[in-house]
Parts: sequence; C-alpha cells; structure tokens
Amino acid sequence: MKAPGSIVKIWIVCIFTLNEILPDPYVGNHFDAGSETVYDQHRAEYAAVDDQAALDAAKLLSLTEGIIPALESAHAIAGLIERLPQFKSSDLVILNLSGRGDKDMDTYKRLL
Repeated sequence: MKAPGSIVKIWIVCIFTLNEILPDPYVGNHFDAGSETVYDQHRAEYAAVDDQAALDAAKLLSLTEGIIPALESAHAIAGLIERLPQFKSSDLVILNLSGRGDKDMDTYKRLL
C-alpha cells in the first residue's frame, strides 16, 4: 500500500473515435498544454480506443452489471479491458462512469 496522498500514476483514456459515435473528443484544460500537466509529470498516459471496442465494453457492462454506460465511459471501460494484463490482482483500479447511457440508446440500437 502506498502512503496516503502518494498517487504514483493515474491513467487517463483520451477518447479517440473513428466514426460518428463521438465526433468531438475532449480533453479538459487540466490535461492541456500550458503549465506542467499530469502528463508532463509522467502521472498520466493517453491512449486511443476504437469504437467497436467501446461498444463491446458497453455491452459487457450492461450484461454483467446492469449498467448502461454513456459512450464516453464505454471508451474508458474498453481502455481498461485492453490494459488488464498489465495489472496485478492486488492493484486498485478506479474507473469513473460519467454520464447516462440512456441518452445513447439510439446509437446502441443502431450499432449493436
């Protein structure tokens, strides 16, 4: 266990999409250029996740937990799934589910 307040690394998925599901990826200004950022401090890494992986992750979460994630969160879930082999069973992983998947039901219905 790490000492309180000693976050070694946070992992941030930078949403990247190849089609119309999420046409405007956004990274907040706290991750943007300017003063030293969490990326500059080597406390974050950015990665791309394709739309099919995000849709598969949304379906998995819906079937296993009964939670319909927003498409943005589905991309983060997919990124976590891709990186599971790098974690140890003792690692603590926190994934923030933001938004509501019910607003994306038309997209899910069309693509799943």
